Amino acid sequence: MPGFLARYSGGTLVAMGAMGAEAVVLFAVSQVYAYTQESSVHPVLHVVVLLVLVFVGVPAALGITVGMVLPLTALATWTGKRLRGSDSWWWLPIVAAVACGVLVMAVALPAGAWRGGLWWWAGLTVLVTLPGLAARPALRPEPGHPGLGRAVTLTTLYGTGAVVLTIVGGYVAFFMGLVDA
Repeated sequence: MPGFLARYSGGTLVAMGAMGAEAVVLFAVSQVYAYTQESSVHPVLHVVVLLVLVFVGVPAALGITVGMVLPLTALATWTGKRLRGSDSWWWLPIVAAVACGVLVMAVALPAGAWRGGLWWWAGLTVLVTLPGLAARPALRPEPGHPGLGRAVTLTTLYGTGAVVLTIVGGYVAFFMGLVDA
């Protein structure tokens, strides 16, 4: 049992780190968008909203990780081994797209909002797939596969790179005149 807990706690750590990077990238994009709009909102309010999102977002990310990301990652591994005889990374986006499509359309179709549901479906699929792909190396029990340390290192490097690229891209867009403040 300790191996089971260690394996899934490491996967949870990596998946939540990837979700944190996604959240920071989305926050940076929203800030770039906010600077292109007329607003009477005080800049301090953005910091307050960020703090509230941190305190609400961390438990939400844990719930999404444990409730969706890890089960879909395990289902994708099982599906790949069952259907093709080997596990491949590309099973996760397929399984996540199907599961998220069923979930979103179960809510959107009865409400008559299927067009908006398509956007929610795509967003939820990306939200679940990226942390699942990051957590896959930490969840592999077979010897010879990269473990938790490598998964944490790669998630940290790629997450930091995505955040820096988003922020620098926003500044470059303003500097070059692609968007106006």
